[in-house]
Amino acid sequence: MNIRIAEPCGFCFGAKRIVEIAESNGKAYSLGPVLHNEQLIERLRQKGVEPLSLDEILKKKQGRVIIRAHGVTADEFNQLKEAGFEIIDGTCPKVKDVYCEASGYEQGGYKIFIFGDKGHPEVIGIISRLQNPIIIGDIEDIPNKHYDKVCLVSQTTQIPSDYEQIKKAFEGKCNKLKAIDTICSATQERQDAASALAKEVGVMLVIGGKKSSNTRKLYSLCREVNCNTYLIQTKNDLQKEWFDGMHYVGITAGASTPDFIIDSVVQELEKY
Repeated sequence: MNIRIAEPCGFCFGAKRIVEIAESNGKAYSLGPVLHNEQLIERLRQKGVEPLSLDEILKKKQGRVIIRAHGVTADEFNQLKEAGFEIIDGTCPKVKDVYCEASGYEQGGYKIFIFGDKGHPEVIGIISRLQNPIIIGDIEDIPNKHYDKVCLVSQTTQIPSDYEQIKKAFEGKCNKLKAIDTICSATQERQDAASALAKEVGVMLVIGGKKSSNTRKLYSLCREVNCNTYLIQTKNDLQKEWFDGMHYVGITAGASTPDFIIDSVVQELEKY
């Protein structure tokens, strides 16, 4: 069986950065998991990085706190700072760009709309830095009213084609539209590569944490073009019957999936 790996796949810049930060700072707490990958979090825990809630951290009184790649709310950040913790900010620079763009346009009188998943930590962090933004999960969420000035931003891991549909839907609903493409280029590159590969193989595997937004979107895109697409977290999720009669298997991985997990899946497949 021929194994093909999408290029690029796996860690993005922000993921590599937060892992390097976590591994190089010794014993520390992280406000929630630094990335949405259970196996990686367990490996970091063994190296002294303990994911805790805000209340749990505040009870510790002192220590280092790593801010996860998705960012945290403005209130959470301020509480940690006021409590005297040493803060190591691992927020992805791309996420910080969204903070800056959205708050800047809000100050300029624009109504802010965020295309994203309402419960995602990144979106919650963006909301906390604005006065009264509106979250858009899909076109149906767009209010049926006319606005003067609208600024549209996006969660960094959204699907670009979906963002374009939302953008188009706003064109007749305001006098002035500022649509800022805040989707990370690494997200689009991984989505494009995964979708292209899925069309060329018999079976497509998407590796990543099931809580990872970008991993779920990779799975959705691959599934659209290849019904034999499977979402797995580790090699233990593989089922031999998936590959019966198949000559080519494709692999992609979410931006929070480390190389050691991808490598272990490849090694397991090579036994089939």
